[in-house]
Amino acid sequence: MRLQTRIALAAGAAVLAAIALFSVGAYQLISERAYDRLDGSLEETADRVAAEITLPDLGDRDFTAPPTPGAPAEPTAGPEDDGTRIEVDPAGGATPGGPRTVTLDGDPYRLLVRALPDTGDGAARTVAVARPLTDVEETLDEVAVGLAVAAALAALLATGLTLLIARGALRPLIAARRAAETVADSQDPSLRVPEGRADEVGGLARAMNRMLGRLEDAQGRLRATLSEQRRFAADASHEMRTPLTALRGEIETMQAHDPDPAGRAAALEDMARSVDRMDRLVAGLLGLARVDGGDAQPERVDLAEMIGEIATAGECGRLDPAEVVGDRAALRGMLVNLIDNGRRHGGAVTVRLGVEGSEAVVHVDDDGPGVADDDRDRVFDRFYRAPGRRGTPGAGLGLPIARATAERWGGTVRLLPGEGGARFEVRLPLAGATGAPAPGPPAPVRSPATRRPA
Repeated sequence: MRLQTRIALAAGAAVLAAIALFSVGAYQLISERAYDRLDGSLEETADRVAAEITLPDLGDRDFTAPPTPGAPAEPTAGPEDDGTRIEVDPAGGATPGGPRTVTLDGDPYRLLVRALPDTGDGAARTVAVARPLTDVEETLDEVAVGLAVAAALAALLATGLTLLIARGALRPLIAARRAAETVADSQDPSLRVPEGRADEVGGLARAMNRMLGRLEDAQGRLRATLSEQRRFAADASHEMRTPLTALRGEIETMQAHDPDPAGRAAALEDMARSVDRMDRLVAGLLGLARVDGGDAQPERVDLAEMIGEIATAGECGRLDPAEVVGDRAALRGMLVNLIDNGRRHGGAVTVRLGVEGSEAVVHVDDDGPGVADDDRDRVFDRFYRAPGRRGTPGAGLGLPIARATAERWGGTVRLLPGEGGARFEVRLPLAGATGAPAPGPPAPVRSPATRRPA
């Protein structure tokens, strides 16, 4: 059963129950008023009869035989036009009592028996007044039928109105359901649910639109990530195939021909370079996996102390005290990659550390030829190597690892514009600054170790 139908039926049932209770109360009130009015008329008639009866009149009255002891009085037909029956009992055999319902000749009556005052002869007498209940019961039956019909009509009207209101109120929910079904069928989260309302249903539509927007953004990021992973896998395969091919060629040459000692030494040297290149590539891939995994335990790191361990005394410029929060091994690898990059592409390297606001700023300068304008936007791409640098050692992963590490811990790595050599800038939030990662438990003391740069 649909929700709007259930709401309408529940509203109709509630209205019916409320009107039923009201009808029962109204019927009881009307019934009591009708009987009170009838009993009042019996009292008035009895008072009138008692006032009109005198001792001489008793001989002119037509009385029935006195009733048996304990039986109600049996009034004879009186002069009333509404079927009222009046009986005066000179023997006083009828028991006086308030109005009550009795059956006379098979019909219901309302009976009142009252003791008459002494008329002077010493005899105790009563007067009995009975009036038929047919009109009262017919009226009450009509009232009951009218109340029942009114309750049924009110319940039907409430059900119909509630159904119309529920349809209008649930229309955005129906649209949201259809949009969700469309998204599920087409897998296209760019669809939106019509809002246009300021109530709770409109709020639900806006929440669903925000959810669909987040899903669309997540889908876009997922597609970009999958595309990057496919490109990364292709580039890694290509980079790995080159040294493997060279290594296989050297091995096949040595197997096919028995080179002289000089040739053997040259072949072994080429094989060592191929192995070294693969070693650098594997180390770079492991570094990327470590950064992308995001499961490292953050700790406080003294950058000035770490730079002093990596760079030589001649390479260290001004190093101001600065502590950041991050993975010690990853941050060390980031600095090693940047400094090693400057050593390979320039003659002299200078490393400086300063504090600007809530950030620690590291500058790595070299006096090499710098980076061409065409290569500035691509130096941080994985496996990218400038055309003029493809013969030098390296796998094209050092700078991408450095940037990924800085971003992992809330910082940035940039290549600053300038003339002459290259200048790389690293910015990391200081420990305790807003937005900085929270440090974990103290890390065990480790001896300084130098990783092979990627």
